[in-house]
Amino acid sequence: MARCPARSTVARRRRQGIEPSSTQPRCTSSIQQTYYGVSLATGLCRLLIESLVAMRITLFERFSIVPTPNEQPLRLRTRAQRVVAYLVLRRDRPLPREQVAFALWPDATEESALASLRRALNDLRAALGPVGAGWPIAVAGSELRWEAQQNWIVDLIEYERLIARGTPAALHAAVELHTGALLADWDDEWVVPERERIHTVQVAALRELANHHRALGALETALALTRRGIQLDPLSESDHRALMELHALRGDRAAALSAYERLRAVLHDELGVEPMPETEALRQAIVSGAPLLRGAPPAPPTRPAGQAQGSLGIVGRDAELRRLTAAWDTAVTGDGTFAVMSGEAGIGKSRLARALAEHAAQHGGLVLTGQCYRLEQSLPYQPVTEMLRAAASALRHADLAPAHRATLGRLAPDVVGIIDPEPTGDDGGAIDPRGQLFEALLQAFLALARIQPLLLLIEDLHNAADATIDWLAYIVPQLPGHRVMVVATYRTDETNVSHALVRLQRRHERENRVTVISLPPLSSAAMRELVVALSRLSPEDAQPLAERLHRATAGNPFFMHEILRGLEESGQVAVSAGRWDRSSVDTGTLAELPLPASLRATIAARVQRLSETARTFLIAAAVAGRTFRYDIVRDAGDWNDERALDALEELIARNFITAADNDGGFTFSHELVCDAVYADLSSPRRAYWHQRIADAWVRAAERLSPAQQAQVAGQIAFHAIAGKRDEITFRWAPLAAECDARLYSYGSALRLLEAASAAFERLRQQPDFDSASGERRMIDILLQQSALMPHVGRPLEEHGSVLQQVAELLARYPDDRRQARFELRQSDYLADQRRYEQAARTAIVAAERCKANSDPRGAAEGFYQAGKSWLTVGRNREASGLFQQSRALYQSIGDVTGDVLCLSGIAWAHMNLGEVEIAMQRLQDALTLSERQADKAGMARTCYSLAAAWAAYYNPERTMHFAERAAALYREIGFAWTAYRPLLFIGIGHMLRGDLEHSAAVLQQVVDEAHAIEDSWLEGWGAQLLGRLALEAGDLPRAEHLFQSALALRRGSGESQNQIMDLVWHGRLRLAQGRPQEARVYTEQAMEQLAALGDDVFVWELPDVLSGHAEVLEANGDWDGAQRYKLLAHHALQTFVAQMGDPDVKAQYLSLRTNQRVIAAAASVSASGSYHAE
Repeated sequence: MARCPARSTVARRRRQGIEPSSTQPRCTSSIQQTYYGVSLATGLCRLLIESLVAMRITLFERFSIVPTPNEQPLRLRTRAQRVVAYLVLRRDRPLPREQVAFALWPDATEESALASLRRALNDLRAALGPVGAGWPIAVAGSELRWEAQQNWIVDLIEYERLIARGTPAALHAAVELHTGALLADWDDEWVVPERERIHTVQVAALRELANHHRALGALETALALTRRGIQLDPLSESDHRALMELHALRGDRAAALSAYERLRAVLHDELGVEPMPETEALRQAIVSGAPLLRGAPPAPPTRPAGQAQGSLGIVGRDAELRRLTAAWDTAVTGDGTFAVMSGEAGIGKSRLARALAEHAAQHGGLVLTGQCYRLEQSLPYQPVTEMLRAAASALRHADLAPAHRATLGRLAPDVVGIIDPEPTGDDGGAIDPRGQLFEALLQAFLALARIQPLLLLIEDLHNAADATIDWLAYIVPQLPGHRVMVVATYRTDETNVSHALVRLQRRHERENRVTVISLPPLSSAAMRELVVALSRLSPEDAQPLAERLHRATAGNPFFMHEILRGLEESGQVAVSAGRWDRSSVDTGTLAELPLPASLRATIAARVQRLSETARTFLIAAAVAGRTFRYDIVRDAGDWNDERALDALEELIARNFITAADNDGGFTFSHELVCDAVYADLSSPRRAYWHQRIADAWVRAAERLSPAQQAQVAGQIAFHAIAGKRDEITFRWAPLAAECDARLYSYGSALRLLEAASAAFERLRQQPDFDSASGERRMIDILLQQSALMPHVGRPLEEHGSVLQQVAELLARYPDDRRQARFELRQSDYLADQRRYEQAARTAIVAAERCKANSDPRGAAEGFYQAGKSWLTVGRNREASGLFQQSRALYQSIGDVTGDVLCLSGIAWAHMNLGEVEIAMQRLQDALTLSERQADKAGMARTCYSLAAAWAAYYNPERTMHFAERAAALYREIGFAWTAYRPLLFIGIGHMLRGDLEHSAAVLQQVVDEAHAIEDSWLEGWGAQLLGRLALEAGDLPRAEHLFQSALALRRGSGESQNQIMDLVWHGRLRLAQGRPQEARVYTEQAMEQLAALGDDVFVWELPDVLSGHAEVLEANGDWDGAQRYKLLAHHALQTFVAQMGDPDVKAQYLSLRTNQRVIAAAASVSASGSYHAE
């Protein structure tokens, strides 16, 4: 590809008189020549700026500034154009005038360059008016900076914003903005690197979009995108292979082979080489019609993290190892599996896991290891992050949907190539958005498993945070069908029957989804084998010691190892070339050697034999954590490198610690060593070292960027809390909480915020503490707490107390942005109290305040919350309008999840208005968006709503299809607490089919589950439907109990719309009991409520509601009234049916017995001619 000449070459040509000087135009096109005359009238430009007409700057292809809607480019001299472009490209910081001048006029003297810069700025003033409001360049003393207002639209800035967002829609918009090379006709040295960088970004974006559309099956779109990428990078062999594959997948082998021949010609002509073996293999597969296998990037190392070379083989665990390797061999065939290894500390779980890892690696598997530490309970997903980072190089090239890649950026932005992940808000009311993160993590590992079989080894899971165990519960049911084996180890002495990990194991045991390996103590024979292997004594010589060790250690191999190390280190046995010297030890002496009483005593004795510096270094390291950074421990001990390295090398030589795989990291040889050293410290000593470690982390963090500081905030907060360093806790715990909340680890985040609040209460007692500044910070901390409380089920009283504190602080320190956040949280609280009208109004105020503060996400959340509240109380038109406003805001920031939520809300509003056909269209849009984003939570939500829509049409097949799909999706993503909701519509489907027995069983399950978690809406529906079944079966007492329960639940939650149906069914029950007058009281009350609702609500089954009232009137001898309501029922039926576009759906709906009764009743009225409307 031809490139622009280097700037030095251009300068040399100018000196030789070959090219025009920098004061002359470089291009002589007719368009550009018009720019070099007198600039546009200053008055007109000032008017444009002052009226904030949008100014569009184009840097792709050619530079231009175009005011809209005028559409006539401004005439600017080249020097002014270059100033604008240079400042835009370096907009992240203010630039000294000297730097700008020297970059733009490198061949001029300092004085001349600065003079040229002044003239260029004067040109801009002439074109744009004087410096002031609306001016795009901030001029502060000797510095310049690009600070354009929103009315200045720069194509490059918009392009990079869309690329950073990373969603498919954003990437599509970005690649369309790239209309040509950046400033294609400029050859300045400061332009060329930026042009090449953007070129690389554009090629990568096209490639990612092509992969995305290929995964969706949109092969034509993928083809077009791949061709565009090849135009930009014609020598990219991987893109040519992708083009061949796409043609082959479309069934066009001729086009695929033609693409190969073009690639071959290009490589020969440009580089003089032949295609790579992978390309030749692909061609051969296309020719032979064999299945296509996508080329894999280089795989990361397969050796597990921390695995020692030349480690001792497995002793006494042959049967367990055979079970594990058999499970792995099964997983390799595509039948993924889960295995759990448990046992007491030191029993050999890690050694057995390493043996499995060696087997997997030797047989072509990729092994990723994650370790859980005590600190992991404060750092959610730590072992998962370790595994991702070990596979970072493969993941950057893996076939992973952009939505999943963007979600992974929350957890490990460096792994997926996201430098600074875009912050997000509170997820706008999504149903447990953790599911998106869980699914993204699962898909990342499945992408690796498509390259080679995958073993995920998670050690010491008893230390894991709840979020990690929840993720395991999510992925285990989805392992079958994939080449993945997940192995978890945990200590039985650290768990009990109520531990989440034990419950997870037992649940999957019941479902036959787990291989359970419980490691018992080693036998005496196995212990002798170990002693022989370690001492190289003969079995006969080792037997007496082995027997004593077996009794002393109860068959614990790690305890035995520590005792033998202690014997060697103390000099009680002589060792030569790794072998115990038999001449210095006789059998009797071995049998009489004193042994320590406990493992802790054994380790303590070994520690005492260290030098003083090494011993202190080991203590600091134990406080820092099982895996620690050398520089942090060194700085905490205030040692110079010579002393610290001496201590480190001594500890490595004595096998206390080993080098970890992460840069600059070290790890204890066994968790028990770390635990024993830490346990031997007094509480004040522990606090002292936690303080020192916290201080060292803070000093290290001060050298980091804000994004990097966020990654270490959890470490700092953990040690500051443990060391009671309140000032550090108050500063760093909220940042750590924010990171945890972004990963949906709400419990951990709330605990950190409460620690910060407690630290504040102690700090405010200190005379030199800045209370005003601290109280302002407390507003943010309390608002964070309020946002998290509903997620962890904190009592409403506690939530209200936090909000009251915020209100008091805001009264002292008014702040509009904080006030908006407060109102959003207050709306949540009011809705939880079922004060829906007040919640809606508060949310609207918050949304408007957020809009005024340029916070579109907060505004979207506020309008959505208000819509939900109005929907609950039946104000559906207002709800629909609010959902529409929220949706527009979510779309403006590219939030597809928010878009789907709003579409579902709009659909429910239409359903409540009886506009089911429109609702289905909106839900189909939502389902398409969710499927495109691979958002299973969104798909489940939408399928659930579609089941409700088809239930309104009395269509049992489609109702049950979508309900079963929703339930399956909820179970698949681990939302067991939500999966019961679609059961309501499965029960309705059985009822519509006439299978009343199955319907009753399912609906009873719904009622039981809903009652257990206080879901009054669902319990009310389930109770009413069960009441109908009981009434039809003639069980009147049960029907009465169920109808009363349903009505009480509706009144408690304020569901006026659904109370109408409850009242009518009460009336039918009273008719069946022979009490028509009481029946009339109920149905007339229903009609009064129906009239009060007006046209903002459509009562589901309205024809049957009106027909029920007609039955009651007839039973009471009111023939005219009965006939009137029969006709009203028929009119309601015909109105509802009119929206149905599918004649088969309409016919099925009308054929239902309930509707046939309505039709027959209306026909009898018409036939009699006895009713005359007044």
